[in-house]
Amino acid sequence: MPTEPQPDNARMARALRRLQSLADGERGVLEVIACGPSAIPALRAIVLAPEPSGLYQPRCAAVDALAVLGDENTLMELLAASIETADPVAGAGEEAVRNAAARALARSDDPRLFPLLLSLAATWHLPGAIDVLGARRCAAALPSLIAARGDDIARPAAETALRNLGEAAAAELWRAARNPQLDCGEETESSRRRRRSALTVLGDIGSSATMDLEPLCNEADAAIAAAACRIRLAGGTVTERRRAAERLIAVLDTADLSVRADIETSLLAHADVTCEVLAAMSGAALSCPPGTARDRLLYRVAHRIGAVPHDGVRHVASA
Repeated sequence: MPTEPQPDNARMARALRRLQSLADGERGVLEVIACGPSAIPALRAIVLAPEPSGLYQPRCAAVDALAVLGDENTLMELLAASIETADPVAGAGEEAVRNAAARALARSDDPRLFPLLLSLAATWHLPGAIDVLGARRCAAALPSLIAARGDDIARPAAETALRNLGEAAAAELWRAARNPQLDCGEETESSRRRRRSALTVLGDIGSSATMDLEPLCNEADAAIAAAACRIRLAGGTVTERRRAAERLIAVLDTADLSVRADIETSLLAHADVTCEVLAAMSGAALSCPPGTARDRLLYRVAHRIGAVPHDGVRHVASA
């Protein structure tokens, strides 16, 4: 006759079932933690077992529990394990679990951690690894952060990390912004994304480094041109700032909705030079509700900065 489970074993079994349930996972984490270090072997088995279905939430919950229980060794082992898989669904799940492990180790001072994070950031552009390296302003990760901007999933984490590095990242960002990658003589879309990203971060950190922005302001790609003009508006000479505002208006016809919104924000933020540029334009588009998206944007800007008062008579507000 089988023996009845001990109360502690029954409690742990119930907690582990809840942890692996999508409905009760959060409650299960708390119950497993309450079981103490005796739960570590079971949690370790869950974390280190690949999940072909790609269902990663239970393993992430087990990562959280192990972090609270102080089992850094299992999390390190997970990060060091290969995540190569032919199935993209399973691969995405494996990356999610490792992202959770990297973030769970953010406060660790284990000397094994940073080599692991640097490897994951360089090889897999793992956002969790990038987050931790960025939070600690790890300059050694700079090449990996620059490369990760071409990855749609890793880009937000990489941009945040680069902003954290600030001026220390400026030289590499400038280099990335002005060096397109070509394929059969044409720039690739991933190269354009990386260059747009570099200029956006440079604008955000207010880099004091200098370079020739004119070619970038005149790029055919509207997003690249707009990002370069944003930097020029913030720190150029009077003439350069005026040319940047004119260029922003010129690229409105080819810009997508997101870039048009950025352009509108830039024109409003630099009302002094925008007023001058609008003053030199024909008043027709600024004194009555226009029809095109471009003209509607300029109409809004003109009214908001005072270039056109509510009575419809066009003028330029005094500085």
